[in-house]
Amino acid sequence: MPHYSRNPYIDREVQKYISRGWVFLRGGKHGKLRSLCGRVLVIVPSTPSDHRAHRNFSCTLRQAERQLAAMK
Repeated sequence: MPHYSRNPYIDREVQKYISRGWVFLRGGKHGKLRSLCGRVLVIVPSTPSDHRAHRNFSCTLRQAERQLAAMK
């Protein structure tokens, strides 16, 4: 199974969203998670240095889901 981040919590979150149909794109320094419709893009920190990185990433994903719900 590929690794998306060195942080195991972020890696698990990315895997969970990929199983929901989101697409992981590699490129540059960071990977990206793209929603099914392609309208929402979330940057995935591959080597986070902040101790709050997982919490911040989870918050960003929740905001992206709210944004998608508002678009429907």
